[in-house]
Amino acid sequence: MTPLDLIIALVLLMGGWYSASHLAARWFNARAARRCQCEVVRSIGNPASLFLDLNCGGVKLELLINRLPWDNPINLAASVVAGRRPYALVRFKTSRDLGVFDASRSGGGRRVGNYYLVNTSGPREVVDKVLELADSLGVWRVTASNHLVQLLFPYVDCRRVVEASLKFYNSLSL
Repeated sequence: MTPLDLIIALVLLMGGWYSASHLAARWFNARAARRCQCEVVRSIGNPASLFLDLNCGGVKLELLINRLPWDNPINLAASVVAGRRPYALVRFKTSRDLGVFDASRSGGGRRVGNYYLVNTSGPREVVDKVLELADSLGVWRVTASNHLVQLLFPYVDCRRVVEASLKFYNSLSL
């Protein structure tokens, strides 16, 4: 096998992987969107991620599912070696003003339950209740900016993420 044959084989292998991953992504992303059990207003996806605008009974959610990048073997291997994990991110607006805060299960800042709280300008009792609620739903990170809330989940099951987000939203509305 000559060096030119090797280069051609590598190009064909990468092209085949890329094409197959994009075809598989269409199927996986459509299946993930159906599992959300909400009306999908807009959907944008690729082999590494899926963004959905959802209407869940009048509640508008923006959902990003970020998976391992299996669009090519080099990115996939680098992500596995780096220890990268899939996650889901949900953003929505609530009728309640929560102030501004950022709380994560790792990092620095004031310890509140299982979270480290930084950049807080919200009322302490409201922030504490929000973090207690987030902890009960398995949220990894909570960020609030007045009426806009963002939740980070350490898993990518759309149904589970939407159910937890709607419970969070409904609990804030009470």
